[in-house]
Amino acid sequence: MRKLLNLKLKNLFFILMVVFLTLSPLGNMAHAASDKVYVGALAVSTIEKDKLKLHAQTNLPKKMKFFVKITGSDGFEKKVKLKVKKDGKLKKTVKKLPNGSYKILYQSYQPKKQTSKMREIIGEKGGNLKGDLVNKKKVVKFTENVQVSSSLVKSDSEIEAEEKAEKAKQAEEEAKKVAEEKAAKEKR
Repeated sequence: MRKLLNLKLKNLFFILMVVFLTLSPLGNMAHAASDKVYVGALAVSTIEKDKLKLHAQTNLPKKMKFFVKITGSDGFEKKVKLKVKKDGKLKKTVKKLPNGSYKILYQSYQPKKQTSKMREIIGEKGGNLKGDLVNKKKVVKFTENVQVSSSLVKSDSEIEAEEKAEKAKQAEEEAKKVAEEKAAKEKR
């Protein structure tokens, strides 16, 4: 029930963000070269079994380059490259995530690594990018956290625990077999 409520809240926030971006000047994807881009973003990724469906809504221009760094339990780390879609979305599916908590960092490439067409919009050195999500290097950064709890994929610690349990079970069976053989010899 709680998961369903959380999902409904995420969906509501996503819808509100889309409406806000669509109705506000921020939602205008066609930026003139001298326009300031006041960056807005909302990350609403979802989990389906062992799949992470990355999903962030932004007001950034189409084809702006991003990478996503996913870090989690047991030293898990994965990097994914993305480009902003026509509607301002960043989307990608990441498969085979073991159970655990994950931090997702969305980060745009530095302006010098964006295309020349993109630099016309954001400024040669990113000077047109404004807002709380823009750092001193003129890189857009935002994060979200997710929890995978129904994964079919096992983490290193889960595998290690299962291997230890299996070895203990085999040792117990072997000891039982030796004890039975010894008892049978003593009977004879």
